[in-house]
Amino acid sequence: TGVIVGMLALGYAANKIGRRKGSLLTASLMSGGALAMVLVSIIWSSQDSVVFLYRGMAVSLFFFGIGVGGEYPLAASLASERAMEELIEKQNIVGERLKPTSSRLDNSPSTD
Repeated sequence: TGVIVGMLALGYAANKIGRRKGSLLTASLMSGGALAMVLVSIIWSSQDSVVFLYRGMAVSLFFFGIGVGGEYPLAASLASERAMEELIEKQNIVGERLKPTSSRLDNSPSTD
């Protein structure tokens, strides 16, 4: 459920705050969730109560999942924009190669 929440909430938030800040936010959530999992496992694994360990890991994984889910729409939009930039660049290169040919055809003397 954390992944779905992250996709919806952080995808929307990244549109408002920008992709760079959104990526930093998702990376922070993933790092914080991973660190929390480590701390929870160190602190509560030595105790007899498995319930605290389970709850702590569940909450940590939820926040980690929000970060992972938020990264999906950001990565997809970044890949789409880069693909469009490369396509436009290729079209410009092809267009510049064809310019000399078309100008020679346009300036050719008429045989009428």
